[in-house]
Amino acid sequence: PESKSTVALNLAIAIGELVERVLLIDGDCEAKRLSADIGSLTKPGLEEVLNLQKLDAQALAPPPGLKIDVLPNGQRSEAATKQRHHQTE
Repeated sequence: PESKSTVALNLAIAIGELVERVLLIDGDCEAKRLSADIGSLTKPGLEEVLNLQKLDAQALAPPPGLKIDVLPNGQRSEAATKQRHHQTE
């Protein structure tokens, strides 16, 4: 069976063929499967946006061969990890 990330990526690619711009955001802060699938595990992304850190334009660079922009999950800061852990207790 295909994962939700795979379905989302395939849907974004299909929509990208019909419209000018598509932005796919990896919002799975735990598994980061989409970021892994497109080879962006170490790139800045959503975690940095949530922590109000600046991103350069390359963070939204399309994966090779795709006509979509992807905001990978990024790297969770230690402070964010502690805060999220505290919120789930």
